[in-house]
Amino acid sequence: MIKPIDIHTHGFPASVLRHFAAKYPAHFRLEERRSGDLVALWGGVGVPLPAWIEDERLRALERDQVALEILSAPTPVYAQVDDETATFCELMNAFQAEVAERYPRCFRSFIHLPIHDLAATREALRRWRDHPMTAGIVLGSNVGGLYPGDEALLPVWEEIAASGLAVFIHPLGPCGATGPIPAVIFDFVNDTSRAAATIIYSGLLDRFPDLRIILAHLGGSLPYHPRRLDFVLHPHFPASPAAKLRRLPSEYVQNFYVETAQGFHRPSFDLARTVFGLDHMLYGSDFFLFDSPFRSELNAFLNTLALSEAERQTILRDNARRLLRGL
Repeated sequence: MIKPIDIHTHGFPASVLRHFAAKYPAHFRLEERRSGDLVALWGGVGVPLPAWIEDERLRALERDQVALEILSAPTPVYAQVDDETATFCELMNAFQAEVAERYPRCFRSFIHLPIHDLAATREALRRWRDHPMTAGIVLGSNVGGLYPGDEALLPVWEEIAASGLAVFIHPLGPCGATGPIPAVIFDFVNDTSRAAATIIYSGLLDRFPDLRIILAHLGGSLPYHPRRLDFVLHPHFPASPAAKLRRLPSEYVQNFYVETAQGFHRPSFDLARTVFGLDHMLYGSDFFLFDSPFRSELNAFLNTLALSEAERQTILRDNARRLLRGL
């Protein structure tokens, strides 16, 4: 059996959850379950973020037959952007590195960057870029409404490109989104696509052709609409910076990598495979809830696919080893 490297997992130390709740009481509410475990309820819909319990996490790795988890916490870290963001990035980076140092065969870290603050971003990269437990960088699909392709972030991408680290784009809800449907259901996958489109249209992939960018959840809605990206060049539309790109916007879609979290739907998987290719697909489960069936359901789904052993190895392990550092 091939044990996968899970690139999409989250961990929330109790101390950091308490910091979030104290700083942002309108967005984080702490609750103790009957077991005594601490949970932070995030956002208006009360998404539960459970406090890290190391023994349970190690048991989950064994139960789900996962070789290694790459830890990150983009949702709480990037959901509010202010003078505290750099502190929360540092707290999470230090926590993840400490866990991975204790269990180097089980965990690695995606480091968080306060990208709205260039000086703080440079300091975070200086400290964590070469740490042996750092596998890559995690960014939100938007950070306080600032999308990855926004011109203001060009100096940040220069630092990221110089680091040589791969980037995992994790979705957040777009600013101002309201309505009866929780943002994590539909807004997240659409914001992933918007983030990717801003990266394409900004010319970042021309400027930094060696960037390795992973999109969550099979690329969100991006694989359904590549050709729609080219409409911006149609004469019926106003002039666009995309006119300066070296290729058609749709042709850059294949530059991205995607992971499999909550992708246990055959037509969606087949579409992502067609658009991105198996060499650009990585195993990811979005694991953070101990009682969640998502990782076991994902494993069961992947086992139904008519993949050769080499193809399975490519998705479950080899692509992560190729893209991420130190695996």
